[in-house]
Amino acid sequence: MKDGRTHLAHKAEHAVDMETGAIVAVTLHGADAGDTATIPETVAEAGERITAVVADAEDGKAVKQVSANGPREVVTDKGYHSRQVVSDLAEWGVRTYCSEPNRGRQRWPEQKREQQAVYANRRCIHGQRGLRLLRPRGEKLERWNQHLYGRGGNIAFFCSLRSPISAARQVAASPGNACLRKTGLVLRAERR
Repeated sequence: MKDGRTHLAHKAEHAVDMETGAIVAVTLHGADAGDTATIPETVAEAGERITAVVADAEDGKAVKQVSANGPREVVTDKGYHSRQVVSDLAEWGVRTYCSEPNRGRQRWPEQKREQQAVYANRRCIHGQRGLRLLRPRGEKLERWNQHLYGRGGNIAFFCSLRSPISAARQVAASPGNACLRKTGLVLRAERR
């Protein structure tokens, strides 16, 4: 647009390891897709990456740090919270720490599974561990947006294909992970 604004064509989601700050996965979605619709793909991509790291690990130290089955816990902001998302993640065996927006009193007609998952999530976010995980969420997760997409941080990509943009996002995120190699966490580049 003439005044410097752009129309949002895509959005990138980052799966970040809360302990080390490493970007585990970057997924690219259309701008019209809501957060609750895109999180299953991001969690699945993070699970694939984590499984690949465990499979490629030569020392036992990296294997002890991560689960071979993928992510065990997911920490998100309130934009990702929905009954369906929380119950789907619980079905996958992932503990959720999704901040819950103020929706008032909810009714649960024939939604016993969703109700149990939302109440379990609510117990998690109000517990000591949940509070401890939600505090640094903004620091660990939102910080990457400043570095990757902030002023002068990266060039804009105008492309109709998703794969070149996704590859460019992976490349842009890799320097942050390079400094984390000293912690023992090494991410394998996806080969296609």
